[in-house]
Amino acid sequence: GTFLNGITRQRVIGLLRAAGVTVHEVTLTVADFHEADEIFSTGNISKVVPCIAFEERKLAFGPIAQRARALYWDWAHSGGR
Repeated sequence: GTFLNGITRQRVIGLLRAAGVTVHEVTLTVADFHEADEIFSTGNISKVVPCIAFEERKLAFGPIAQRARALYWDWAHSGGR
């Protein structure tokens, strides 16, 4: 499957890269999600939201998701500058 190349997604990727975070855009498998340390999503309504569980496994609101959320809201509260 594919994901929409949404505005919020583009913004979060750009903010992370500008902050020095290496971002790789790849197609993930179910196995990748099973092995992930953290999972988060982006969207127009929710902006950056952590996934707190995948199947039976609980996940934390990890450092990359926290940074992505903070960068996004700092950008939004600055008037988009």
